[in-house]
Amino acid sequence: MKIGIVFLLMKRENIYRLGNYTLLEEKKNRDIGNKPFEEKKEIYKTSQFRLSSRELNYDEWNIASLNSYQSKLARIAKSIWKM
Repeated sequence: MKIGIVFLLMKRENIYRLGNYTLLEEKKNRDIGNKPFEEKKEIYKTSQFRLSSRELNYDEWNIASLNSYQSKLARIAKSIWKM
């Protein structure tokens, strides 16, 4: 029971983080909805957006991969908008 509660709290804390978002074509986004990452990653590979097709190349989606992807996004943003 405790593991379930911890998972739900972690999910709630991380769902709206920047690293949990990616660009995707409207139809593909509608088609994947709330499917598991295993199914989504195959669709991401076909995206015209490099962030999704090349940078979102993880075997599984968890806190570590979310943190890694968010760091990639931050580095890309920093290189574009010299901060």
